[in-house]
Amino acid sequence: MMSGSRLDSGKLAACLRLRTAAILTAAAMLVAAWGCSGGVPDVSSSTAEATVKGTVKVRGKVATKGKVIFDPANMKRPDTAAREAPINQDGTYEIKAIVGGNSVRLSGPLLAKEPSLEYQSLPAEIQSGENKIDLEFLP
Repeated sequence: MMSGSRLDSGKLAACLRLRTAAILTAAAMLVAAWGCSGGVPDVSSSTAEATVKGTVKVRGKVATKGKVIFDPANMKRPDTAAREAPINQDGTYEIKAIVGGNSVRLSGPLLAKEPSLEYQSLPAEIQSGENKIDLEFLP
């Protein structure tokens, strides 16, 4: 009976060694693949401006007050200031924003009616030239 126990222990030890080797190999491959990206996200460093026009809606209704804020800050342009423009009575806005990725949020009296707007932002990718971007908050 002891020889059977030793055999089982031997098989168990071999199984554990194989499992450990597989885990270490998988971990090494994961670390190697992770390092391939360079660790830096692909973000714009442009400071060129482009015109953006559109309509602002909150919960499906046209916003008639407040401001839109386009924030272009990222790791390649951390000190670039956000741009803001008023929302017109018909819900439209027009702004000169920085080309590339922007985070868009609202400010003004809209936040009193919809406090959760303070925590919502929408992504916007601004291209050179004229852009039409309709914004829908809290759809």
